[in-house]
Amino acid sequence: MAALSAETLRALQATPAILAHGPSAIEVMDRFILDHTKASPALDRLRLVGADGTSLLCKLIGMFLSDTPDRLAALATAIERGDAAEVRLIAHTLKSSSALLGAGLLSSRFALLESAAREGASERWPDLLTEVRQEYGRTAPVFESVRAAETANV
Repeated sequence: MAALSAETLRALQATPAILAHGPSAIEVMDRFILDHTKASPALDRLRLVGADGTSLLCKLIGMFLSDTPDRLAALATAIERGDAAEVRLIAHTLKSSSALLGAGLLSSRFALLESAAREGASERWPDLLTEVRQEYGRTAPVFESVRAAETANV
């Protein structure tokens, strides 16, 4: 099993405290995602503009936003079928994609679902899917803002 990054571990550790704060936690996480994505030295190479005038970061965010709804639908289908291998694979893929873009809380949600699939804990999958969908619903508009800001800076 691959080691979790320090950032993912921090997000996992912070999750209970963040969720205990109610609606303002959403604003805190949105700000964290936005600030992290804007100021991340790790993402600076992704900000380089290609020949088409678009940064790789904008392309990756665009792909993430366009692909994730279909992957969430496939995840729901796999959960309905009780297909642990497919649940684990989709959750793992989305965990990695969201982590790459700095969405630590979303990534941690996918990590929990991946772990539950690996353990065969199918009774937890529907609730974890609900949490994933809610967090994606909060994260997607923030990524749209980041993409708009990145596009405006080109």
